[in-house]
Amino acid sequence: MEGNSCSVSSRTIESWFLEEKPSKPLSLTIVDGEKLPMLPQSFYSLVVQVHDMAPLPASRYTSTAQVSIILLDVNDSPPSFISPKLTYVPENTPIDTIVFKAQATDPDSGPNSYIEYSLLRPLGNKFSIGTIDGEVRLTGELDREAMSNYTLTVVATDKGQPSLSSSTDVVVIVLDINDNNPLFAQKLYKVEVGENTLTGTDLIQVFATDGDEGTNGQVRYAIVSGDANNEFRIDSVTGVITVAKPLDREKKPSYTLTVQSADRTPLQSTTVKVIINILDENDNAPRFSQIFSASVPENAPLGFTVTRVTTSDEDIGVNAVSRYTIRDTSLPFTINPSTGDITISRPLNREDTDRYRIRVSAHDSGWTVSTDVTIFVTDVNDNAPRFTKPSYYLECPELPGIGLKVTQVSATDPDEGSNGQVFYFIKSQSEFFRINATTGEIFNKQYLRYQNSSGSIVTATDGGWVSRTGYCSVTVNVIDVNDNSPAFSPEDYFPNVLENAPSGTTVIRLNATDADSGPNAVIAYAIQSSDSDLF
Repeated sequence: MEGNSCSVSSRTIESWFLEEKPSKPLSLTIVDGEKLPMLPQSFYSLVVQVHDMAPLPASRYTSTAQVSIILLDVNDSPPSFISPKLTYVPENTPIDTIVFKAQATDPDSGPNSYIEYSLLRPLGNKFSIGTIDGEVRLTGELDREAMSNYTLTVVATDKGQPSLSSSTDVVVIVLDINDNNPLFAQKLYKVEVGENTLTGTDLIQVFATDGDEGTNGQVRYAIVSGDANNEFRIDSVTGVITVAKPLDREKKPSYTLTVQSADRTPLQSTTVKVIINILDENDNAPRFSQIFSASVPENAPLGFTVTRVTTSDEDIGVNAVSRYTIRDTSLPFTINPSTGDITISRPLNREDTDRYRIRVSAHDSGWTVSTDVTIFVTDVNDNAPRFTKPSYYLECPELPGIGLKVTQVSATDPDEGSNGQVFYFIKSQSEFFRINATTGEIFNKQYLRYQNSSGSIVTATDGGWVSRTGYCSVTVNVIDVNDNSPAFSPEDYFPNVLENAPSGTTVIRLNATDADSGPNAVIAYAIQSSDSDLF
């Protein structure tokens, strides 16, 4: 087309295509190939005009032709994601639930714009993605407490040859569900507290954690059993257990509280045991277990245990240990400070003291109490009867009868009971006397005459199991009683006398005797009656 020129009627298209210099044949060339992908459409219709180049003023002639241009797609654009990069999923979401839908676009056309989806390095086999629809489904159970979020790398790949792909990270936030019980930090809590601890004192803090979050993980504490009288209280928020009322170990030495930790609705809870042992304080005095009295024989040896005093104490341990003392050291007794055994420290003699009242004190680490212990000293037959006189001498007049009291001996025995009961005996059988065994009275067994003087040994024997005997001598000297008349021998006298006998002449000598003795036997003679005054 020498001498001719051509042009494109559309200026928009002209910007993309220019005609060549006049030539044969006519051809169009791409002005800017890099802009082709930016063309808004894939089909273009061009009107190409050709005119000659006749010199003016000669007429010039033109002609047009219709040119259709079809742009063929090249896979030069990767897919581009338009879906959000963050999604939220409750942890109790059922398996196979669609939790997310990935969406990508590809500006290419045809197969170059077809997109397939996949997950890059799926985590824990929890998710899968639909290759065509991009729907991400849950394939495993979620547990926010184990993993609170997942980052999924979603890959979009077109079907071009070669294919192009792009990826995006989608963060799956696992929303908390109240599906966990609170868990205590310990399986068992123990604490010791003195029984005099003031009310309001903090004892121990229990602590529980809840794997849930937010309000689902807020734990509240309560004592649900073991505290019937409300001696304790617990802070519902902190779990601190404090003393609410005065404690008394003697009434209740330990408590086993059941403490509950619970979260919010729907309520999940768990319990734990809290053992509170009450430590003893010396707040109780010892108490003697009884009124103590004992008997001990007076011949008990030194060191002999008479009795044992005991105490009881509602306290325990060292607070309940009593030590014993006897205040009066002048008494013949000592006490073992640990056992309370009362023993003899000096010889006893019932005849001196038959009863002791001992003041015994018991001391623990803070208190002192006292009681009286009465000890009776029992008699032992350790004394022989003793006569009031070591010997008796008696001048007894002749007794004309039998069974008459001659005298009485007396003996005493300081022992008591049968040990002090005295019985009297004449040691050797006497032909003249007998004795009353109980009273000690001595009686004659036959007539006593002057010639019957006698001496005897009298015994006094007590009534002990092993008897003891005392002795005394009794001498009875029978003195004469003028109980005999003088007797002439012969009774009748017939003397002869000379009638011229001078005065003073002895006519006869009378002879009389008297069975008595001493002065009672001295005879005085006298003429009682006479018919003459010559004699």
